[in-house]
Amino acid sequence: MNCYNGYSGQERNRKQAAANREFVKGVKDHPCSTPPCMMCGDPDSKVAPHSEDYSKPYFFEPPYEYAVCTMCHSRIHRRFASPASWEAYKMHLRRGGYGSDLKPGSVADMVKKLTRTLEAGSEFALPPLPRDKNLSATEWWEQLSVDPRFIDDPSARPRR
Repeated sequence: MNCYNGYSGQERNRKQAAANREFVKGVKDHPCSTPPCMMCGDPDSKVAPHSEDYSKPYFFEPPYEYAVCTMCHSRIHRRFASPASWEAYKMHLRRGGYGSDLKPGSVADMVKKLTRTLEAGSEFALPPLPRDKNLSATEWWEQLSVDPRFIDDPSARPRR
């Protein structure tokens, strides 16, 4: 694994190994292994744990880990490379969007267009989607930094 939130790849691997021991297949379920996605709210997408904190002692539930769908998980980790794409994705979620909406098609094209306009310093409003998700600016993912120094800087660790 690569560095993330100021934790080395080795530290991240150690937590993953601990999770593998703790949640032996078929014996005990990981608390972040069942939908909905704790980011986009999709009740039908397959989810997996995403860790924000790799400190000991290990914890496997929010705010240390979250159940996220594949699209949200990839967006979280790509946010450093493309802050405008991350902001466009968050705007999509705020309007009621799911990660699964971004399969090729009109919704994905609209979010790509929004990304390009944000990169150009402009903006346009995405039309709302008919979903009642009640998201606010206090969602855990709204607070994630796009500062690339936070990838390997220990000061980025949520728990010190």
